[in-house]
Amino acid sequence: MKRFLYLSIFAVPFFLFAQGTPVMSGNPPSAPMPVMEQPAVPQSPFLTLADKLGLDEKTTTKIEDLWYKHQKEMLDIRYKIEKAELDLRDYVRSENFNTTKFMTMWKNIQKMKDEQELKNMEFKVKIYRSLPKDKLQDAKWILFDGHRMLRRFMEKKRIIQRKRIMMHK
Repeated sequence: MKRFLYLSIFAVPFFLFAQGTPVMSGNPPSAPMPVMEQPAVPQSPFLTLADKLGLDEKTTTKIEDLWYKHQKEMLDIRYKIEKAELDLRDYVRSENFNTTKFMTMWKNIQKMKDEQELKNMEFKVKIYRSLPKDKLQDAKWILFDGHRMLRRFMEKKRIIQRKRIMMHK
């Protein structure tokens, strides 16, 4: 019994540490990890939608153009949100912290996030409206995921309205 105990005390750490280290596995620590190649230009996920629905070239091109335009808008919005969040963190660290100003800054960030979500929904509606009539039924479930996103958006809107009502009381 003692022999088994001593063996397990010394053997378990050896096996735990011996497997994952680059020196033990024969790879030098400076060897680069293999990287999957990525396309120079990101592909639109809406090309999958075009494939599933069997859209023609003209409609596919229109959807792709809308997607690239939307991505540019989203980059700008994400930059504004990240910058505002960084400013908020910096303000919290500052010596002259004021809860009123903090709440104002936080509400501004929430408005930008709401704007981002609204833009995403508007983009999907634009895609939906650009499709041929015979593809709309299938596209509805692909784009709006069984209305789950619409319910989440409407619920968030109701919560915001309740907060505004509570603030005015």
